[in-house]
Amino acid sequence: MGASFAGLRLKDLAMRAEAMTDREFLSYCRGMAETPRCGFVPEQIARLYRLAGHSALADRWSEQPNGVCNMDRWAIRDAVKQAEDRLVETPKTTAEILQFPR
Repeated sequence: MGASFAGLRLKDLAMRAEAMTDREFLSYCRGMAETPRCGFVPEQIARLYRLAGHSALADRWSEQPNGVCNMDRWAIRDAVKQAEDRLVETPKTTAEILQFPR
């Protein structure tokens, strides 16, 4: 990733991730797993584990104090894969096409 996070506050990073769709967020996580530090704030880790279906683990991360945590890149990659698999399995709702009166 070519983006620099120097000078950004942790709150700013968490807010940017919050504004992402689930798919954008998973792509972000995959990219961050390739960085040397593999750094995430607890809110991001909680969201990732929640998307991956690990709600108890996500709840524990939600309770952690804010700060950058250097994560194991393989754990992040596995969680991203699990979350992506769950997104694919989730049935999509279909919109009903309404006819306008003539």
